[in-house]
Amino acid sequence: LDRTLQIRAESQLVSTAQSDMLVVCDQSVADSKAAHSLAKAGVEIMPISRDCFWHNLLGQLGARHITSVLIEGGAGVYASALEADVVDKVALYIAPAILGKGALSAFNSVPFNLSQFRARVVGENLLVTGYIHDPYKE
Repeated sequence: LDRTLQIRAESQLVSTAQSDMLVVCDQSVADSKAAHSLAKAGVEIMPISRDCFWHNLLGQLGARHITSVLIEGGAGVYASALEADVVDKVALYIAPAILGKGALSAFNSVPFNLSQFRARVVGENLLVTGYIHDPYKE
């Protein structure tokens, strides 16, 4: 996800991705100079409208037979996915480090309960997993 196309075409990420890179951006920048530079470097650009962003994105990915998505980002990304009610499973790592301001704000706006709750130690971290919506439940 790179809503405003901040990634540079000459970045190491782009240069090493070969033809396997998809960047999701806002429709407003889909025809920008940055979009054209990335496309020329072999990056596929997927513009998505801000309206119903997650549902539109997941619909387009589903049309490509992509049925599982790992969402990794900051509090704003997590909060928007939770608010859109598109999260089935949560895997939350709790590290013995001080979190930055607003780090947990993603979980303030949408309360949720986890089923099949599990917790285990991974290295120095605690991994908490569980389902908000169990995709296997009928």
